[in-house]
Amino acid sequence: SPHPASSPWEDMTISSTSRSRIASPGPTGLKAGQRLSADSAASTNPAPNKGRRTLALLGLLFLSSLGEVYFPDIMKLNRMPSRTNWFFIAHALGNTAVILLSSDGESIMAANWRAASVPALMDIASYVQLFAGIALAGAQTKSILYSSSILWSAVLSKVLLGKVLSHAQWGSIALLFVGLTYKSLGGSTASLGDGSFSFLLGVCLILVGCFTHALVNVKNEALIQNGTISPKILCAVIGVYALGMWFALYACGVIIPERNGQQWTCTHESFSFASVIVQDAAAGVPMRSGAAWFGFVCSTAVHAGAFFSLLGNVGTVSSGIVKGMTTSTYVLFSGWAFCGVDGSYCLTWRTLISGAICAISVVCYSLATTRAKAQAVASAAEPVANATPGSELAAGEAIKPTGTEESLRQRMPACTDDQMVGG
Repeated sequence: SPHPASSPWEDMTISSTSRSRIASPGPTGLKAGQRLSADSAASTNPAPNKGRRTLALLGLLFLSSLGEVYFPDIMKLNRMPSRTNWFFIAHALGNTAVILLSSDGESIMAANWRAASVPALMDIASYVQLFAGIALAGAQTKSILYSSSILWSAVLSKVLLGKVLSHAQWGSIALLFVGLTYKSLGGSTASLGDGSFSFLLGVCLILVGCFTHALVNVKNEALIQNGTISPKILCAVIGVYALGMWFALYACGVIIPERNGQQWTCTHESFSFASVIVQDAAAGVPMRSGAAWFGFVCSTAVHAGAFFSLLGNVGTVSSGIVKGMTTSTYVLFSGWAFCGVDGSYCLTWRTLISGAICAISVVCYSLATTRAKAQAVASAAEPVANATPGSELAAGEAIKPTGTEESLRQRMPACTDDQMVGG
């Protein structure tokens, strides 16, 4: 992957060591030479260490992304009761765990909770739809259809934020749409009847959930760009909102509606906290539902932690490759692991082709986005470079930000479009 850019927080702050060097008089003689050598060695070592750290975080992001689809499939195959609600609780706990990361002086108690309430409610709705779809159609289908978030985000960004996409970006989105349509119209390998209806209903819920999630991302992007709240604190606040809402509904006797066979259940009597300790591992499934649920919580927390640790340090190409690898890897892995348990997981040409198309389109979109940004930066620099001697800006001089812009920049880490989609 390309060499990661420096973190915006590193560019905006001066360490205590740097302050002490500026304040104290410089050493002389041999000590000065020793200090210079030590400083030179220290300045050359962080780059390789930072590169290894970035690669390690990308690896954690990839593995945790696989865990976020593998463990829910375990719970589905074990027929864990009320698994949609258990999915939702696990995801909310994972989001809340982001607050354990380095806070950079931020406090969740001082966050703008009112501004975060609208995206929190929208995020809750999106994950109710997504997890209900996973419970019906499986995480293998979700791993392919979730790529549609890029499509919806591009369309919504164009309509709501006025963003302009290049022809290459629209071409990648069109290729993604072909892959999604090919998978969605394939149906299930199950015979016509209740199983097929559940699969199609799950596909519809996943696609609607992806649209709602993309709408949340656009709203979140606007909040972050305005400096209203930082991405990490917003994630934790959304997790707290989700947990609070679920337990409030449970106290009122209601849970997230779930389809069990021919009936829908939405009362808290159908939900049992003892489900996580039941020995319910089905034949051919490697673990029970409770262990899979704890694995899902850990995967969600690690994924959120790796994502926000990488925020501003990786480019769109690296993120796109990770997304494409997640889709293609899990389609192949789930077909190998679960085909003997459930025939709907067996690999077919339709599944393989649609998964490959979606993975390739995500990488192509990332490449096109990187190229479009490079062209935009080059075109924006031309007027400054060609400024006349009598103008206010001399050639090569950068436009200095205003005090308000500088304050906003210090409060807000850099965030690329694809990272918002990926979150």
